[in-house]
Amino acid sequence: VSGEMVASIRQGNGPGFLWCEVDRLGGHTSNDDHRQYRSEEELNQLDDSDPLARFKRRLLAEQIVSSSEIEQLERDVRRDVRADYEQAASEAAPQASETLLHVVGDSAIPNDCPVELSSEATIADAVKATFRAALAEDDRFVFFGEDIEDPKGGVFKITEGLSTEFPGRVVNSPLAESTIAGMACGLASYGKRPVFELQFIDFAASGWNQIVNNLATLRWRSNGKWSCPSVIYAPYGGYLPGGAIWHSQANESALAHFPGLTVAIPSTPEDTAGMFWTAMHGEDPVIILLPKHLLRKPQVTNNITPVELGKARVVRQGSDVTIVAWGNAVELAVQAAEQLDPEISADVIDLRSIVPWDREAVCESIEKTGRLVVVQEDTENCSVGQMVITDVLKDHAVWSKLLAPPQLVSKPNVLIGFHPNFEYAALPGTEQLVEAVKKTIGASPRREIAAAPLPSSTAPVAEAPPAPAPAPAPPTTTHTTTQPTAAPETDHVQVVVPHLGEGIYNCDVVQLLKQAGDTVESDEPLCEIETDKATLAIEASHAGILERWETVEGENLEVGQSIATIRLHGAPTKRCEMQPTSTNSIALTRAVQVPTASATAKIRWDVVKAACAQRESKGGRVSPTAVTAFHLAEAFNTEAGQRFLHRAMPSYETERYFDLGIAVALPGDELTTAVVENPLGLSWPDFLSQYDAAIESARRGDRHDRRRVALQLSTLGRLGIEDAHPLVVPPSAGTLFVGAAHWELIDIDGQPQPHRVASLVISFDHRLINGVGAASLLNELKAAIEAAA
Repeated sequence: VSGEMVASIRQGNGPGFLWCEVDRLGGHTSNDDHRQYRSEEELNQLDDSDPLARFKRRLLAEQIVSSSEIEQLERDVRRDVRADYEQAASEAAPQASETLLHVVGDSAIPNDCPVELSSEATIADAVKATFRAALAEDDRFVFFGEDIEDPKGGVFKITEGLSTEFPGRVVNSPLAESTIAGMACGLASYGKRPVFELQFIDFAASGWNQIVNNLATLRWRSNGKWSCPSVIYAPYGGYLPGGAIWHSQANESALAHFPGLTVAIPSTPEDTAGMFWTAMHGEDPVIILLPKHLLRKPQVTNNITPVELGKARVVRQGSDVTIVAWGNAVELAVQAAEQLDPEISADVIDLRSIVPWDREAVCESIEKTGRLVVVQEDTENCSVGQMVITDVLKDHAVWSKLLAPPQLVSKPNVLIGFHPNFEYAALPGTEQLVEAVKKTIGASPRREIAAAPLPSSTAPVAEAPPAPAPAPAPPTTTHTTTQPTAAPETDHVQVVVPHLGEGIYNCDVVQLLKQAGDTVESDEPLCEIETDKATLAIEASHAGILERWETVEGENLEVGQSIATIRLHGAPTKRCEMQPTSTNSIALTRAVQVPTASATAKIRWDVVKAACAQRESKGGRVSPTAVTAFHLAEAFNTEAGQRFLHRAMPSYETERYFDLGIAVALPGDELTTAVVENPLGLSWPDFLSQYDAAIESARRGDRHDRRRVALQLSTLGRLGIEDAHPLVVPPSAGTLFVGAAHWELIDIDGQPQPHRVASLVISFDHRLINGVGAASLLNELKAAIEAAA
C-alpha cells in the first residue's frame, strides 16, 4: 500500500495520507504485565503482527535463510546481550560526586565583540546588530522562528532584513514551539549553532519537553560526549498594557529550575549584544529573555564587550540599602533610588543572569549596606527573588551584617488582565519599591534574644541538664538496588528485589519457583512477585546453586531487599536451609526509610479498667490490650477511621477489607505480629475469639500475612515502659503504642489532680497519613474506650 501511494505522489497526483495502526507488542514498562488487561485474542494478534516475527517468517518462506541459521542468529544475539550485561555489571559503581559532572561545560568568553551601535540605541537594535555580525562571521549560525523572515522580520522587527541579506539561514518556523526547540537541539548536536526565537516566553510551555528534557540534559546524559550549543531567545514580561495573561508572563523562575540551562536577562543594549555574543559562542544551551518594556527604549550606549554570564552589573553606588533587580525591574530600581536620593543612598545591582547568578556581588553589597530589597516582576511563589534572599541568609557573614529583614517586592500570585488597571495592579511599581526600602531603613538595627522571666527568689531553680554527647557521624552506606555484579568478589551472590519503576517500592512474593539446593542458570526465573501493576519474575543473576531462600511466599518485600543466596559453581558447599529472619531485623530494615511522625494522647487508667470490667462482665478473659484492640477496631468505623484506612490502603476503596496487627513477644527478645483479620464490625465475643486465636498462632511461630495490616498495636506495659515512639513497619501505615499506667497531674475542672494515666502514642508514615488524620483516629479510640466505661 505504501509503495503504491509513494508512486502516485511521484507521478504528480498530489499528496497522500497513510493511516497506520501500530500497537505496542509488550507491556508499557518492565513491570507492566499486559496479559492482565488484554484478551488472548489481542495477544495472539500482536504475535502475528510482530514485524520481527513476520520478517523471520518471510525469510524462511522465501528460503533466504534456513531455520538453523535463524536459531544460530538468536543464540548469537542472546550471547551478545549477556556479554554486554556482564560488562556493564562488572563496572565499578558510580561515585556520588559524578552527579556534578557535565551539567554544563567550560565555555570560554570571546575575546571581543564586533558589534557596533550608535551612541543611543535600543535593545532591539542591539539584537539585530548582533545577529547580523554572527551571520557574517560564521555560516554555522542559523535562525528559526515564527514570522522572522522578511517582509515581517519578526513581531518586534528584530530580524528585519536578515533573511534577505542571508537567504536560507533565517527561516520561518511553524507555529509550534516544540518544533522550534526540538530542531535547535538536533541542529546543535550535529555542528550547527542555532539561535531560535520563541515569539513570547508565555508559550514556552508548548515546547517544555524539548527545552528541559532534551536541550538542558544532552551534555549530562551523554556523559559529556555531546554538547548543545544553542540560544533560545524570547521577549518576556509585562508593563505593556494589553498583553494580558498570554503576553505578559515572565516565567523566569520556571526556566531557572532546570539544571543545564543558563538563563540571562539583559536590560541595556550593550549588555544585550555582549550577552548574546557570549551565549552564541558557548557550548551549552542559553535562554535569553528580552524585557519587552525596555525593548524599544532608547538608551545611551558605550563600548560593547562580551559579557560573562553569571556576572552582575553595579548600576548605581550606594551605602544604605542594596536593591537587586534584573530585566524590566532594573528600571524600577533606578527610579526608586532616584526618588530616595539624597536621604537614602541605594546600591542598585542588575543581576543580568539568574542562572548562574552573582552571589558574590550581592553579598559584598549587603555587607556594605546591611539591608537588602529584591524586586522582580515574576510571581512570588518559588521565585528567583526568594532564592536570592534564602541563599544570602545562609551565609553567617552576611547574616551578621544585616540590620533588617530582607524584603521582596514582587507580583503576587495573581494573573494579569487586559485592562491597564489590572496589569499595573498586579505588577510591582516604583511606589511599592520605595515603601519597601523605607520599611527596611526604618527597622530597628538591634537584634537580641528575649530572655525568659527570672524565677522568684523563693522558687527552686532547676539545674541545667548536661549537654548531650554529639551524635556519631552516620556510616557511609551503599544501598544495593540492582542485581549483583557479574564478577563478584566472593563465592556467593545475593539476589535482591530490583527496581520496579514508576514509584513502586514494594511487592508480594507470589510463588517460589525453585527450592534450596536446586541448580539455577543465569536469567532463570527464581520466583514470581506481584506489584500493584503487574506479576513479574525475578531471575537469577548468575548460574550456580540456590543455597537458601531469605523470603517466603506471601511476604511483602521492598526494593533492594535480599531474597536469596546463590553459591557460584565451584564454591565450597554449605548447608542449604531456610534461615529464619527475626522480625526486629525486618523492622529495622524496612522502617529506616519511612518518614515517621507521631502524636500522643493520655487516657485515665481507671477509665481503661472500667472498660475492661464491662467487657469481662460479658464473659471471656479480658486484658487492657485486648480491650484497646477492640475499641481501635470500633474507631476505624468512624469517619476519622475510614479516612485513615482510605489513605493507608488504596485497596480499601474497593475491597473494604483491612487487618489489625498485634505485636507479640517471643523468647529471646524476638517480636512477631499476630494478625486479626478484618475486625471491622465484629462483636466483642467474636473479636475476642479471633484475637486470642491470632495471639496463640503467632506464639507457636506461625507466619501471618501482613500485607493488609493497616495499623499495628504494641504495648510494653508489663515491662513498665510508660512512653515510646515505635517504628512504622511497612506495609502498615502506623503503629499504636499503649504505655504502662503511671501517675501524672491532669486537669479536672480546672484543677490539677493526680491520676494514673496511660499514654496512647501513634507513630505514622507521614507520606500516607498527616498529623490531623492520626490525631483524629487517636481521639476516636479514646472516646470509644471512655464510652464503654
